[in-house]
Amino acid sequence: MIINSKTELANRWTRLGASIIDSFIHLVLMLPILSYTHFIDYIRDKESPPVELLLTIMVLGFLIYIATHYYFIKKNGQTIGKKLLKIRVENITGGVASFNLIVFKRYLFITAISSLPAIGVFLSVIDGLLIFRDNHQCWHDDFAQTRVVKYT
Repeated sequence: MIINSKTELANRWTRLGASIIDSFIHLVLMLPILSYTHFIDYIRDKESPPVELLLTIMVLGFLIYIATHYYFIKKNGQTIGKKLLKIRVENITGGVASFNLIVFKRYLFITAISSLPAIGVFLSVIDGLLIFRDNHQCWHDDFAQTRVVKYT
């Protein structure tokens, strides 16, 4: 879908690819922490980790994700995956979305939603499935008033 003569929305598969790349990078960075804190042991043993550990992992994970992508988010509204696949996050007026907009309204929103007990996973799936709307936007795009576009 073309927004104006210069801007074209990123297609769904490219957005998915960028998300997979970013998730893989994040997993590699988080594995030592998950191992050190014995979080993996809880999962392996099918036990619930203590709430304090869950909150610690959630906060550390969020901070590590932002630190990993800080430079590209700040510069062009991109994560490493978005940079590699030549897409970026824009505000709805067409400019590069600010770091604060991306981090606090876009990423923190979906992180908070997905962390809700019992319904978080369900809501997170719905967020992802909303990409199949005509405007290619998920809830986190709507909430932050952003869109993901092709960018060279």
